[in-house]
Amino acid sequence: MRGMHSPQSRRIRKGNSVNKYEHCCQCGERTGKAGKGEDSLYLQNGVGPYCETCFEPFNALEVEIANLRAQIERAFQMLEINGVPRDRAKYVSNGIDVLATRLNREIADLRARCEKAEKDAERLRAIRELCGYVEDGSEQTVRIFQDDATKDWLVCFGQNGREFARSFESAIDAAIAQERT
Repeated sequence: MRGMHSPQSRRIRKGNSVNKYEHCCQCGERTGKAGKGEDSLYLQNGVGPYCETCFEPFNALEVEIANLRAQIERAFQMLEINGVPRDRAKYVSNGIDVLATRLNREIADLRARCEKAEKDAERLRAIRELCGYVEDGSEQTVRIFQDDATKDWLVCFGQNGREFARSFESAIDAAIAQERT
């Protein structure tokens, strides 16, 4: 399950400028790395890249999961070695299954939050692109506001760029899509 676009090296072309920095999919800051070949920080499921600060909680959870799996495997081996009857082993197994179910729920919740954070981080990077870069003359004014009568969100950018939608996120996404075409 891959997150939003996670290129090994983020390349944004605006005018003659090329930005070759890799950015964290969580917070949008530079990772200090230059792709998977340069020890970039990715989760085991391929989501990333992450900066070291954002990566630590995920890394700790993956290590804890691996340790729990190893403990479960050792417990089953010990039961087999000591000749524990199958029905007793099944009782122990049911307890482990309950623990595994809880752990899987927590992992699913963490993944859902991570996916939302990845979408938000990608949206922020795209807004940054929409604003342009003063260094290469591609900068433009971007205004985001809500119409008080309709409650729609409006994003105005450049000379004639205008997009609106019912939700804040949808308005931004529409503006980004219009700018990229």
